[in-house]
Amino acid sequence: MMPLRKRHPGARSARTISRQADRILEEARARERDYESKGLRSVTISRDALIRELTHAIEHSPFLTQIGWGPAARGSTFPLDFGIMNPDPWPYSEANLGLCVYWGVGTGIGSAGESLQVADEAIGIFAVELGTLNSSASPYIIDASHVLPATLAPGASRIEMSYLLYEVNSFDACMVLKRGTLSMGIT
Repeated sequence: MMPLRKRHPGARSARTISRQADRILEEARARERDYESKGLRSVTISRDALIRELTHAIEHSPFLTQIGWGPAARGSTFPLDFGIMNPDPWPYSEANLGLCVYWGVGTGIGSAGESLQVADEAIGIFAVELGTLNSSASPYIIDASHVLPATLAPGASRIEMSYLLYEVNSFDACMVLKRGTLSMGIT
């Protein structure tokens, strides 16, 4: 007879996590269809990556599940939102979590610091208001829409919109949880 394996008291079964991942992805697909009906685009985390994040197989959380965005036109509002998941048993807010967006040519190359240094001055670094993210079985959808000034990257027909999700540390360097860049045409 094989001995029974003891589970950590707060651990969830692989089946429970798999069902949660499938539900999150089903909601994300519904948002994708809504985005498409409005002429917007989106990217969604893969199922494997989502399961790794939900099982804390990597060392940090919260994490991004989806990004939706619209056309980039100077002088108008750029529709943008992020799906952020907090699987931890404690809340996050601007005191311990940050999300920022910045624009420029070449923002996706180099380190995070180098990337931030080339942010276009017309917008600078846009801090996204997060509110309070409590532990949740579903992602929070955070609106990060903002106006693109007419002076943004004059003469450029393509531009990068970059984002950083990071843990805030008052006495040390912040830890980058997720960094990404979307390259797009701008009118």
